[in-house]
Amino acid sequence: MVKNTKISGYQLSMLIGTFIFGTSHVINISKHVYQDVWISYLLGWAGGFLLISIYVAISVLHPSKNLINILKDTFGKYLGSVIGLFYMGYFIHLAALVLRDLGEYLTNIDFHETPLIFIVCCLSIPAIYAVKKGLIVIARTNQLLTLALCITLVVLIIIPLKYLDFNNVLPVFESNFSDITNIGFLYLTYTFGETVIFLMIFDKVNKSKYLFKSSYIALAIVGLLLFTLLLQNLMVLGPDKFSRNIYAINTTISRVTNLSIGPLILITLIIGGTFKYIICIYASVKGIAQLLNVDDHKPFVLPLITIVVPLSIWLHENLLDKLNWTTEIYPYYVIPFQIVIPLVLLILSYKKYGKKIKVHHKEKSLA
Repeated sequence: MVKNTKISGYQLSMLIGTFIFGTSHVINISKHVYQDVWISYLLGWAGGFLLISIYVAISVLHPSKNLINILKDTFGKYLGSVIGLFYMGYFIHLAALVLRDLGEYLTNIDFHETPLIFIVCCLSIPAIYAVKKGLIVIARTNQLLTLALCITLVVLIIIPLKYLDFNNVLPVFESNFSDITNIGFLYLTYTFGETVIFLMIFDKVNKSKYLFKSSYIALAIVGLLLFTLLLQNLMVLGPDKFSRNIYAINTTISRVTNLSIGPLILITLIIGGTFKYIICIYASVKGIAQLLNVDDHKPFVLPLITIVVPLSIWLHENLLDKLNWTTEIYPYYVIPFQIVIPLVLLILSYKKYGKKIKVHHKEKSLA
């Protein structure tokens, strides 16, 4: 009996959706644009469709190959391996950033007296187990828990409905246009561009013809959910208070109800953030194993986690330092990984394989 090592297009949609959702709904990265933040978000969301189209197109041009194979195929064995090594460094860094976001929220909102190191260690335990079990187990577990995530989100969206003040989104375009586009670029890179990591997963989908559809569906649904939550926070809190709140959703919920709804927000963060962390670790260990020509990624899981955990603590002194770095430096730091290299890959791959794929599809349609 052949063991199934592929995931379905539906499971891919779920993984992409959970990954994008991650910690994005809890951490407010907007500033300086006040009531125009929704315009910035829409710009970033639209750009997200463009970026994920590039990533999927690269994968389609290289059937059954992940990012490491694609880099070697395009740039040659040695240069491709070097670029692949830099990508693995980025994915490891991303894992540490996600883990820090989770830890900061828990220590600032729910567990004030608990050491940050203890929390990030606890969050890493399920990651070790999941990554060792493989992508199939990750996808199936994510599929199950996404249902709980959706139910919780419905509750969080319904509760503040009668408190929405549409005047809080007016006047439109009051902020400087360059500020609006800068925050839009931040949303693009922080919320959507990180899906470049799925170039390590696209080759594991059982039917590659569903890659575009699955990716677009995930981006559309999750993008709409995040947009709804952003508008909700803005309309309840007002532009000034919204811009000054790091965890705007918590302030929104506490303002509209006396009920203890905090655990519901925590559920969404734990599910979204933990699976984003797991995907980052999975992509990293798979890539490292491949660069070292090792078939089994499992021996690398625990050593990598032991690097990521202290890295997540060491990277930033506190929450404000982390937020300032995210808003001021991160968008430019990720440009090579999210935009430049993928664009070069797409152009070179299309020149090399574009005509062959067109001929193949033409022959298939004639048959």
